[in-house]
Amino acid sequence: MGININQVNNNQNLPVPDGLFNKIILRIAVEQKLLILRRRFAGVALLLLLSLAGTVPAWQAFWSDITSSGFSQYLALLFYNLKIVAVNWQDFLLSLLETLPIISAAALLLAIMATLVALKFAVKYGAPLISKPTFKFSN
Repeated sequence: MGININQVNNNQNLPVPDGLFNKIILRIAVEQKLLILRRRFAGVALLLLLSLAGTVPAWQAFWSDITSSGFSQYLALLFYNLKIVAVNWQDFLLSLLETLPIISAAALLLAIMATLVALKFAVKYGAPLISKPTFKFSN
């Protein structure tokens, strides 16, 4: 089907393929959905970076509290002298609970959960952008 350039310039009626309008409208709808996905992915990627950045200080605070509270020494006692721990297991568990840094552990768990949730949404919104899009046009 050769179209002469003179026909286009003279504004003569050119044959239009069947379903062309539907294909164009569907393509516009697909592009709008991809634009929404790109924006959501950008927002979630920013949240993922922020949550990862928040996880590092939370881990450092948790590790600092673990080493300064004596929790690691009680935990090491469990492996070095199991007989004493077995005899005094109730006091040992209470000592472990007393020295466990609850606030920094909760902050670390919150940061890890935020990172995992952000990662979940990053995968959800990023997968359609990475995969090769297939467009199905219906007439």
